[in-house]
Amino acid sequence: MAGVLQDRYATCLRTRRAHQFEEFADLANGRQWFRTTLSPCLDPVTGAVWRIMSISQNITAAKRLQVEMQQAAFENPLTGLLNRRRFDRAVTTNCDRAVYSGEAFSMVVVDLDDLKGINDAFGHRAGDEAIRSVGQTRRASCGMARMWPE
Repeated sequence: MAGVLQDRYATCLRTRRAHQFEEFADLANGRQWFRTTLSPCLDPVTGAVWRIMSISQNITAAKRLQVEMQQAAFENPLTGLLNRRRFDRAVTTNCDRAVYSGEAFSMVVVDLDDLKGINDAFGHRAGDEAIRSVGQTRRASCGMARMWPE
């Protein structure tokens, strides 16, 4: 960690330009994220860097919100499984990987027959639990998504 920070200061010194980066530290109160800006202070006469000002902001709350937003954008809230948007990305990524690597991948489609019957007979909570149960069973061994309804 010290070496990375030293390199960042050296880059700021060499380029004589401000640099911004994000990093985290595992502290007693959990992982904390920081955005740090290094700004060179130039001597008005010689133009040489005579000091580097460093400002760090704790951005942990923003990082947590970013993770929550990504989950909301790519996960089905009922099951925690991938949603259609994330599934489409995963299929594209795996197809591309298969083309470039020459390795195959497989996809299995599971349809819960008569889910409407479960909902009608036992209520929507039972139907939701059936979806969650199937999702939890299969998620341990492979990537899985809930496609419909969104």
